[in-house]
Amino acid sequence: MTSPPIPINEKERLNSLKEYQILDTLPSDAYDDLTFLASQICDTPIALVSLIDTDRQWFKSKVGLEVNETSRDISFCGHAINNQQEIFEIQSASEDDRFFDNPLVINDLGFKFYAGIPLVNSEGFSLGTLCVIDTKPKKLSNSQKKSLAALSRQIMHHMELQRQLIKQEEFNEEVATKYRLLHTILSAIPQGVIALNKENKFLLINDSAKIMIGDVKSKISGLGDLYEKFETFHVDGKTQIKQGEMPAGRSMRGEVVLGMQAYIKNRKTGEGKYYSFDAKPLLGENKEIKGVILVASDISEQKEKEFELNKGEDLLLQAQDLANLGHWVVDLGKCTVFWSQKTKEIHEVAEDYVPTLEGAINFYDEESKPIIKEVIQQAIAEKKRWDVKLGILTATKKHRWVRATGKPYEEDGKVTKLFGVFQDITRDKIAFDEVLERQETIKKLNADLNSVNAELEEFTYIATHDLRSPLAAIKGHVEIIENEVGNSNLTVGKSLLWIRDSIENAESKIESIISIARLKIGHGKNFTTVDIFKLLKRLKDNILQNYDKHIERFTIRMDGELKVETNKLYLETVLLNLIENAVKYRKHNQNVSIDISISKNKSKTEILVTDNGLGIDMEKSKGKLFKMFHRLHDHVEGSGIGLYLSSKMIENIGGKISVESTIGVGTTFKIVF
Repeated sequence: MTSPPIPINEKERLNSLKEYQILDTLPSDAYDDLTFLASQICDTPIALVSLIDTDRQWFKSKVGLEVNETSRDISFCGHAINNQQEIFEIQSASEDDRFFDNPLVINDLGFKFYAGIPLVNSEGFSLGTLCVIDTKPKKLSNSQKKSLAALSRQIMHHMELQRQLIKQEEFNEEVATKYRLLHTILSAIPQGVIALNKENKFLLINDSAKIMIGDVKSKISGLGDLYEKFETFHVDGKTQIKQGEMPAGRSMRGEVVLGMQAYIKNRKTGEGKYYSFDAKPLLGENKEIKGVILVASDISEQKEKEFELNKGEDLLLQAQDLANLGHWVVDLGKCTVFWSQKTKEIHEVAEDYVPTLEGAINFYDEESKPIIKEVIQQAIAEKKRWDVKLGILTATKKHRWVRATGKPYEEDGKVTKLFGVFQDITRDKIAFDEVLERQETIKKLNADLNSVNAELEEFTYIATHDLRSPLAAIKGHVEIIENEVGNSNLTVGKSLLWIRDSIENAESKIESIISIARLKIGHGKNFTTVDIFKLLKRLKDNILQNYDKHIERFTIRMDGELKVETNKLYLETVLLNLIENAVKYRKHNQNVSIDISISKNKSKTEILVTDNGLGIDMEKSKGKLFKMFHRLHDHVEGSGIGLYLSSKMIENIGGKISVESTIGVGTTFKIVF
């Protein structure tokens, strides 16, 4: 007898088998039905679903056999699992060197025929077999083998479903455990924790947050309810904070907020507290914002202590907080002056320099000396603080701008010390002066721009009134002459027709120039909310009314409702121009098809206008397509400024227009804004 060889991946195979949690489980109809079918199809008295464990083969399902398991050492299935490519078939075990003396062959069971197909999972491990057994020699047909293979796949499918259910249950239990742990942690911490969805409704709120908002019975369901109950202020308690500037609103726009302090006041009771807020966006799988997590800490006690401390020591705290500041102390009783190292660096004196009050004053330039003397006198006499920006000359005669702040210190109602901070603000002062200079330059440029715009407006007025009037008068006289001459003089009639065409051409040029001038004056920033579909539907109805006989198809495609903030007049003018061009430049003796598609990609709106017209020679028109007075086709009348005006209008609303075209095929204009 030959014992079954052990697979090279035996350890991993056994671990994989354990994941199914199927060993020693009760019988199942799903498996028993398939085993019965295997017995019937193969015409054998015995059929088994055998799973190969460490030292046994255990039968999940069986037909024609009473025992539940046998030793792996004598198993036929132990051999079968080592060849995943084909059915392991023993036609006559008594004549096979590996099995002729096998106990399963020579004992009362008397196995003579065996055919088993491995049960291979998705990881490639042979977990067991579906096998059929007979007490007499035989051979399976190809049809029987295929059926046995099909049944084995169904058995494996059932096992995979069971493993997935087990994993799902384990995952659900893990999630539930983590949720219970999270709930326990959140219930124990003193900070208020709130999770909000995109609609500002509560996804989670812990007990501390409920106590903070006075809502232990969960009557408040979202941020809207909170804003109705509370007012929000800066820490001064007076300056209101807009709802959108609170941490939740800022994080809903993608910002991470750390340590924002605010004073929250109950609208009904008038009571208020100070809070510190941290907020962070909740992101989805694609980094999109799904909501906000908000953490609030009650810092009322801390703020009250801070305010109390600031009453007497606000300048000293300022010096401590701003590490890059020098500080100083004047002891009026001892007539001594102390300068910190930074203060000495600003004055460019040696480290061992010993300052005096008179010497310190002498560092100030001539314009600043009277000011510093006055504020010191007022501090001593009237107990006033000071905060001034003055000029000094350092020990090396460099001029610097400094901010000097000081505060008197009282003992028994008398000022005995002066102390304060000292900061080099030369760079800030220079930058501030540069800003002032630039502001003056900008004012001048704005004045020049206003002058240019005024001239353009005056030109537009002249073009509108002074140029149109003579043309209208000439037109009127031409009509009078036409009425007088009639058809009596062919030469005069042709001349009058030429004059009328020339006048209409001049009027068209004037209108083009006026359009350009008006576009230059305005910047297209008169934005309103525009429903793009309604706009295009109205344009489509008007176009079909005027050009119905020339249009074969006109479609508008978009995903749902889309409203944008833009200049309605500019967008409508551009779209109308592109649609009318599609009709105007259609193929000879062929109606035009117009397709418009609209889509939204993040913050950008894209509109495609496609036709099947004449097309554009892109090589010839490259670089000139959107230039002024450039015409694409000579057989159709036009001013040559339509695309120029369209491109400028789209630019003025912050967008771009581009084109793709093939001669004889059609054209697609793309607008992105």
